[in-house]
Amino acid sequence: MNRPAALRLPILLLCVFFAPSLCLAASGPLSAVTAAQKAVDAADVNAFNAAVDVDALLQNGLEQGLAEVCRRAAAGTLPSMEPMLAMAVAGIASDCRPDNPQLVVLRGLAQSEARSFVTAGVGGGWFAGKPNGRTSENSMHSRLLRGMSTARKKLVPGAVLSQTGDTAEVSAELRDAEAGVFPLRLKVERSNTAWRVTEVLNVHELVQKALDRR
Repeated sequence: MNRPAALRLPILLLCVFFAPSLCLAASGPLSAVTAAQKAVDAADVNAFNAAVDVDALLQNGLEQGLAEVCRRAAAGTLPSMEPMLAMAVAGIASDCRPDNPQLVVLRGLAQSEARSFVTAGVGGGWFAGKPNGRTSENSMHSRLLRGMSTARKKLVPGAVLSQTGDTAEVSAELRDAEAGVFPLRLKVERSNTAWRVTEVLNVHELVQKALDRR
């Protein structure tokens, strides 16, 4: 009856001396990252949505990303893009204000298609590197997002950079088997006992690097 309690001290000692980062990841802010990866590996869309606020990430990411794309298009320094996206960007290059109706429509379309892409990638097992037949690879590629990697993706937790109450900033890496490695700074927030990724804080850096690589 007392056996579980008797095991607590050895487990605690293992955490302290041998794997403190893993133990922190199990229950602290980094648990959002490990939970997201576990959901990807299990092709569990509901669990992924519980660990990651996908809509908030996409909204913020696309606002910053399309703003940078528009700025470069207006300056004539934008690299070649997929035809559909290039046509859409050409239509907004003359007015990069956030409330430009064309830009608002493009953001909304991109968010909807990116949401579908993430849901299909997780639920279809593509992001786990184990397609399960629930979604075909072709169905994931809208004309706007053609060229996005459907390869295996792995979220690797890093460190807790700062924490104030139920809000923290953590580091992580997104390792894409096709596109490469992307360092991430993430905002995570706790509700009750569960942590959730709510924002990618270095979106602008990631967009700049992605455009510079093209």
